[in-house]
Amino acid sequence: MSAHLLTQRGRLWLDGAVRTVKKAFAGLFTKAGRRRRRVEQEYHRSDESGDVVDRSSEDSFPASDPPAWTSGANHH
Repeated sequence: MSAHLLTQRGRLWLDGAVRTVKKAFAGLFTKAGRRRRRVEQEYHRSDESGDVVDRSSEDSFPASDPPAWTSGANHH
């Protein structure tokens, strides 16, 4: 292959890579993307400021329930 064809193929590949990256990161640079990140940050901040007892209760919910097989019936 000639150097010209290799250069042309390289540029085409690079153009495609640039389009892919721009598409992947488009949400970071748009107004809607910035708004979404701000809403997510506010949600996480409000989640962190919750009551310690409520948060601990939510975190331990599955462990605080007895297993379904402990019905209290005697099995022989």
